[in-house]
Amino acid sequence: MRKFLLLLLMLVIVGGCATMKYEPPKLDPVRKIEAYRLPEDPFVASGPPIAIFLKKDETEKKWVECSKEEAIIIAYIPREHDKIVLRIQYLKDINSFLVRLVNIHIDLVNIRAELERDQLLRGEVYKEMWIAAVNQGIKTKTWNDLEKGGLAAIIIVQIIAILALAL
Repeated sequence: MRKFLLLLLMLVIVGGCATMKYEPPKLDPVRKIEAYRLPEDPFVASGPPIAIFLKKDETEKKWVECSKEEAIIIAYIPREHDKIVLRIQYLKDINSFLVRLVNIHIDLVNIRAELERDQLLRGEVYKEMWIAAVNQGIKTKTWNDLEKGGLAAIIIVQIIAILALAL
């Protein structure tokens, strides 16, 4: 029995002296993304489409080539027209990517707003938990004091009972 009490006393002492040690988290380095650059214009080599400016002649029956200021109609040969169509298609494709990019930016702004709200809420939750922990500590201390007082009262009553029986 004496060995058991000695072992129990050693466990209480060792358990009471145990401390926790803080170990900072190991973080991976942040991967940085390069700045975005627009893709090169695939139509630079082909040059701009060459327009043909037309106006009606004096008889109003035939179309003749003229300067840009006098022109009524702008015409293109089929090869130049194909350049225009390809550029328009290219711009339509880029437009869909730009819409996606703007939507991603809007999502990031919304997520940042939610994160800020959650950080404010985190502070309130931490405060509530801290108050609850302090209150629980006060309750525990009060109950411990009452328990010690009750044990002291029982010991005093037992001593009085032993003394009363002995006399």
